[in-house]
Amino acid sequence: QQQQPKTKRMSDDAQQATRSRLVWGEKQSESVGRHSLWGYSPARDLLEPMPCSNLDKGEPIRILLMSPGDIRDVLVSLRERWFNKEKMERPLHFYIHESSAQVMARHLLLLSVALDFELPVRQRTSIWLELLGNLRIQEKTATYAERLGNELAEIATATNADEEIESILGAILDLSKLKFRDRDNLIDACHALRIDTHIPDLDNLWDRRLRSHLNIRYESRQGVFDWDYRYEIEKYGAGIIHVKQYKQWRENGIAFEFADQKYNVPNRTLITYAPGILNVGKHRGQRQMIKGYWGDTLTGPYFGLGTHLIDAHVEDSLLKIVDKGTGSERYRHNATVLAAYNLMSCFWTFETGKLYKLSQPDNIYSGLGEDELASRNSDSKKTTQIARQQALARADCIVQTFGGVRVVTLSGDPATSLFSKYEHFFDVIFLGINVSQHLPQVSKLLKPDGAYLHVEAAKFFVPLTIQQRRLYAQKIHAMATIANLKPTYKLQSAPLQDDPAVTELLGECPTAPLDLDLRILSYSSASSLSSDD
Repeated sequence: QQQQPKTKRMSDDAQQATRSRLVWGEKQSESVGRHSLWGYSPARDLLEPMPCSNLDKGEPIRILLMSPGDIRDVLVSLRERWFNKEKMERPLHFYIHESSAQVMARHLLLLSVALDFELPVRQRTSIWLELLGNLRIQEKTATYAERLGNELAEIATATNADEEIESILGAILDLSKLKFRDRDNLIDACHALRIDTHIPDLDNLWDRRLRSHLNIRYESRQGVFDWDYRYEIEKYGAGIIHVKQYKQWRENGIAFEFADQKYNVPNRTLITYAPGILNVGKHRGQRQMIKGYWGDTLTGPYFGLGTHLIDAHVEDSLLKIVDKGTGSERYRHNATVLAAYNLMSCFWTFETGKLYKLSQPDNIYSGLGEDELASRNSDSKKTTQIARQQALARADCIVQTFGGVRVVTLSGDPATSLFSKYEHFFDVIFLGINVSQHLPQVSKLLKPDGAYLHVEAAKFFVPLTIQQRRLYAQKIHAMATIANLKPTYKLQSAPLQDDPAVTELLGECPTAPLDLDLRILSYSSASSLSSDD
C-alpha cells in the first residue's frame, strides 16, 4: 500500500515524458506517421510582410522550407508576388529541405503539375488535389504522373546546363546541392511512379494502420471518426470540412472527389520508406528500410488549402451558411470546393497576371470561360487573331511569373546538409510541425536584421489534446525567446498553465504565449523590430 503512490507517480512521469517527446517531435505516433505528406496549416504568402533583412534589389530573397508537407506556400507566394511591384523586381529563391527522397519527388511532381500550362486550369486543379490527398487516383492521372516522373528523372540526370530539359521546371529547378547518392535516390523515386512498378497494397496498409491505432475501438470506428470530427475538427473552426468528407477519408483515404470519377489506381506518390525490423523471411530480425504508407491517417490533407480562402472578395459566397436558425446550419460548400478555388486562383494568376473573378458567385469554375465566350461571339478571323493575342499574352505572363525564380533542393541530415553551411543566409524560413524542435539551430540561419521565421502551429493537429497544443505553442515561444527572436503576435494576459515542462523552460512567466486562433507563429530578429510591433 505504501508503494502505490510511488507507482502512480512513475506512471504520471512516464505519461509526461511520452507527451513531451510527441510535442518535441522525437516520437512519431502511429496515426501521424513518419513523413509529412501534406501541411497542417493554411497556405500563406511567405513574403508578407516583406523581410527587411535584404534591401539590395539585385540580391535574391531566399526562403527555406523545412518539411513543409507540400508546396502550397510556394504557389501562394508566387501568386501574391504578381500584385506587388517590389516583389516582382526581386529574384526569389526557394530552398526545400526533405530527409526523404520520395517526399522530395512528390513536391517536384506537384510543382510539375502546377507548371504544366498545356493542361486546362480546371483539369490541372483536379489532378493536383488527387495526387495530394487521395490514396487511390484515376487511371489517367496515374499515367500522367508516370510521364511527369520520367521527365523529372531526365532533369535529375542532366549533368550540365546543356543537357537540361527545355521546360519551365528544368529552367527553375536547381539540384546542384544534392550529393550524388541523394540525386540517385531522387531518380529512383521518380522511376517508382511508373504504373508497372510493384508496390504494397495501399488499401491493406491503410486498414492495418487503422487497426493498429484504434485497437479494440476498430469495430466502432465510425463513432470514433465522428467524435474526432466534432471535437478536434469542427470545434476549432474547420467546419467547412464536411463530416461525411472527413469520415470517408478516415475510412478509405479518399479526400478529394470530383463528379463521378472512379479512383481505382494506387497513388504511388504516397509510398515512402521508414526504418523497421523484418518479421518474416531469411532476413528476419534485421533492420531495413521498409516500403509502405507512412503518412497521416488522422488529421487529413484539407487544412493547407481547403479551410480558408486566399481571396477575401469571395468569402461571402463560398463561405455562405445556409438554413440559419433551423438548428441544421451548414456551409453551402465544402473543403474540396475551397481547395479547388484556391488552386485555380493561383494557376489563373500565373497565366494571366490578373485576379481570378467569378461571374457566378456560387460557381468556382465560372471565371474560366470569359475568354471562350468572347471568342464565340466574334467571326473566324477575329477569333484567330484574339486567340493568338491571348496566347502571346499568356506566354508573357508565364515568363514574368517565373522570372528570377529558383527552386533549390536540399536533402540529408540537417545538421550536416543545412545547419553548418547556411549560417545567416535566409530571409524567410518555414518550419513544419514535425521539425519544429530544430528551431534553436534554424534561428542561426536567419539573417541578422528583419528576417522572419514561420513555425507551423498545432491548432488543427488532431493527435494532440488541447493541453498538448498549448504546451507545443509555449515551447515554441520559449525556444524563440532563448534564441533572441521577437514574436510578432500578441501575447495573452492569462497566466501559464501549471505544467512542469513549461515552468522549467520559461520560469514564472505572467503571460501565455499563444492564441490558438493563430495559424502560424512568426518571428523576427529582435534588433529589427520595436516593442510596439
